[in-house]
Amino acid sequence: MKIIVSHDVDHLYWSEHWKDTFIPGLIRRTLLEWSKNSITFSEVKRRLNFNETLNQLESLADFNSKYNVKATFFFGMRKGLNLSYHYKRTLPYIKMLNARGFHVGLHGQAVDKVEEFELEKRNFFKLTGNDPHGIRNHYLRLNDRTLSLMAKYGYLYDSTDYGLKPPYKIGELWEFPIQSMDGRELKEFEKSSGYRNMLDYTIMKLTKAQKNDLPFFVINFHDIYFNEGYPKFYYWYKDLITCLVKDGHVFVNFEEAITELNGQG
Repeated sequence: MKIIVSHDVDHLYWSEHWKDTFIPGLIRRTLLEWSKNSITFSEVKRRLNFNETLNQLESLADFNSKYNVKATFFFGMRKGLNLSYHYKRTLPYIKMLNARGFHVGLHGQAVDKVEEFELEKRNFFKLTGNDPHGIRNHYLRLNDRTLSLMAKYGYLYDSTDYGLKPPYKIGELWEFPIQSMDGRELKEFEKSSGYRNMLDYTIMKLTKAQKNDLPFFVINFHDIYFNEGYPKFYYWYKDLITCLVKDGHVFVNFEEAITELNGQG
């Protein structure tokens, strides 16, 4: 099966969060997990290491390159909902990822306000000199106007919808629903039965997608979790990618998928 891997970049540095609720919430959740023996004290220290950068973009890029994963990274272009970095701080990372052959899209927050769509797209262009080809909204926020507005503003694709369903088109915009995303995957797995671990649950979904003749299986993994302080997500992603490679699945990016879909009419 053809696999599309994507990464939402919600955080860059610890320093951007001194005035929002991210750090207090993270500390609270981490201590709760530790109290329930879900993580070890060494994992707590690894997760709350304020001496390191919060993002894991370089190490994740290294891992993806090792396995020839054609990943797309989505960066925010304005602040909100604990995405608190200034968009100009993303440029070194965008240049690094582009130089290594990865694609970059816009991690949007606009749902139905025209001025917000215009601001995000304008900031991306000011930063990179190019219009963004693709978008995914932060927290997968959508309403009945969002996709048509994305199409209006010239995006080639979006990947904000979620579920075991094939790509579909709104005007000239291709929508690629996500089939597997770290946080949601864990919640679904914990409510399921008959699966030994989160990886088994994901492989079940992949098998179901194949039986349903889905042309692509879209994975979304947040780069912050490529950190041993988040063992459930860290090892799930690494094991999933190595399993996909071993089983002969093919990695493509969104734009290659669009070329294939358009070629099929």
